[in-house]
Amino acid sequence: MVYVYTRRELEATTMSASFCNKEEERLQRQHPHALLCPLPAQGHVNPFLNLAVLLTSKGIAVTFICAEHRISPLRGDASLLANPLIRLLGLPERVTLGDIGIDQGFDGLIWGGEVADNMKDDFVEFVKLCHQNTAPDQNFGPPDCIIGDPFVYWTKTVASDLGLPLYTFFTSPAWALTAMIHIPILTSQGLIPLRSSAQPQLMSLPGLPSLWDTDFLHYMLDVVPAGIRRMVSNCAMVQSQSSRILLNTTYEIEAGNIDALEKEDPYKTNLKILTIGPLLSHELLDEDRAQLSVRSEYEISAARDCLEWLNTRSPASVLYVSFGSMHNPSEDEIIELAHGLEASTRAFLWVLRPPPSDTSQDASSWLSRVLPQGFQSRTHDRGFILPRWAPQILILSNPSVGGFWTHCGWNSILESICCGVPLIAYPQFAEQRHNCRMIVDQLKIAREIVKDEMKGFPERKAVERAVRSVMEGEEAQEIRRKVEEVRDTMRRAVKENGSSDRNVELIVKEIFNSFHQRLGATT
Repeated sequence: MVYVYTRRELEATTMSASFCNKEEERLQRQHPHALLCPLPAQGHVNPFLNLAVLLTSKGIAVTFICAEHRISPLRGDASLLANPLIRLLGLPERVTLGDIGIDQGFDGLIWGGEVADNMKDDFVEFVKLCHQNTAPDQNFGPPDCIIGDPFVYWTKTVASDLGLPLYTFFTSPAWALTAMIHIPILTSQGLIPLRSSAQPQLMSLPGLPSLWDTDFLHYMLDVVPAGIRRMVSNCAMVQSQSSRILLNTTYEIEAGNIDALEKEDPYKTNLKILTIGPLLSHELLDEDRAQLSVRSEYEISAARDCLEWLNTRSPASVLYVSFGSMHNPSEDEIIELAHGLEASTRAFLWVLRPPPSDTSQDASSWLSRVLPQGFQSRTHDRGFILPRWAPQILILSNPSVGGFWTHCGWNSILESICCGVPLIAYPQFAEQRHNCRMIVDQLKIAREIVKDEMKGFPERKAVERAVRSVMEGEEAQEIRRKVEEVRDTMRRAVKENGSSDRNVELIVKEIFNSFHQRLGATT
C-alpha cells in the first residue's frame, strides 16, 4: 500500500492521537525509517525511486518526499502500490510554473530548483510530526536518516539540526562528481564562471585524463543562466562537505577516479565514496529480461504501438533516437538529423516531441511542418516516429534495438549498457559532456557524433557516418563487445557480495544501527 500525503492532510493530522497504551506494540511494528528527498527532476527522481525500492527489500521503511507534481504520477504505479514499506509524500510546489514546460530546457530545471528550495519548511514540519508520533501511519516511526540529493542543498542543514545521519546521493558517475566537487576551489581561483569567449583550456583533475574545461564544466559557462550556476555551486558545496557520498555507478569501471578523489580530497574531510549502482529495476539487471513489463495503464497506452512495431523488426536492426526531456531541437537541426537518418538506410525509432512553445494539440501536423518534405513517406517502411513519451526501458530491452542515439544523460547510459546496446553520444549541456568523454574515450562503448561548430548541431553526413559506425561492420561489433563487457561488470557488482551490493549492505547496517539506538533511547 502506498501512503500519499498532501500539505492539507498533514495540517489536518490530530495532535492528540491516543497511542500511549499501545506504544510497545507500535514500536515492535516499526522498521528503520529513511527519508529520501530527490531534486524534482525526472533524471533524479528515477534513481532515487530505485534506491527506495532496494532499501525496502532490505527491511527499511522509506518515505519518498518530493514535489507534488513528481509524486502524482507515481500513484498509478502498480509495483509501488503493492509495497507496504514505501509511502509517498507530495509537497506543494509554491512556485508558479507559468508557461514553462516541466523538464523543458534550462527554464524548467531552474523552476525545479526553486521548487526544491521551497520544500524545506514542509519537509521539516513532517519530520517533527514523525518525532511527535502524530504523522499519518505511525508504524513508520521517526526517521533514522535522510538520503538527500545534493541539489536539494538544505537537507544537509536539516539533518544536522535534527541530529540525523545524512547520506548524499549523487545520481551521476564519479567523473561528474570530480568536476563538481572542485567548483568551489576553481571559483576561488577566478577560473569560474568560464568565459564563453575564451579559448578552451585543458584541465586535469584527480584520476581523470586532461579534458577541455568546457567539457568538464559546461554548466559553469558565463552564458548559462545564473540560476543553473547557483544550483550547481550549492550542490558542489554540499558534496565537498559530505563524509558519505553515494554514487549511481560501479566501482570497477571508475576505480582510478574514485581512489584518486578519496586520496587527494581537496577539502581534507575524509571523503568516503560508496558506489551503489547501477540503480535500475532488478528485471533489467537480470540476464533474462522476460519479466520486464509496463508499470501503469498510462505506460500500456503509450507503449503499445511502438513496441508492436519493434516486434516486427529483425534483431539489432533498429536505431533508437531520443535526446531526453530537456533538449528541444530546432527546426534546422531536425531537418539535418532527418536527412542523416534517411541516408543511413537503417531502421529507426525516433522520439520527437513538439516543444512546449507549440500550442497546437496535433503532433502529426507539427511533424509534417518540421520534417523534410516527403521524409515520412520515404521512410515509412523502416522508420517510426513517436511524438510523445517513450517507454525507454522496454524499447532498449527489445531484441530489435541495435543502437541508441542519446543525449548522454546518465540514466539513459546505464539503461543502454544493461541492455547491451551500443551508443551514439550527442551531449547537450551540464554533465552530459563528461559523460560523453567517459563512454567514448574510457569505456569505448560509444561513438560521438561530430557537430558543426557554426551551427551547433551535426550535418547530415556526420549523422550518416555515426549511425553506420554503431549499426554495421567491424567497428560496430567491437563497440557491442565492449558494451557487453561493461554490462557484465555492472551485473556482477549488484549481485550478492559484489562491490555495489557490499556498499548497500554497509549503508543498511548503519541505518539499522541508528534505528536500534533510537529504540534504545525510546524504551
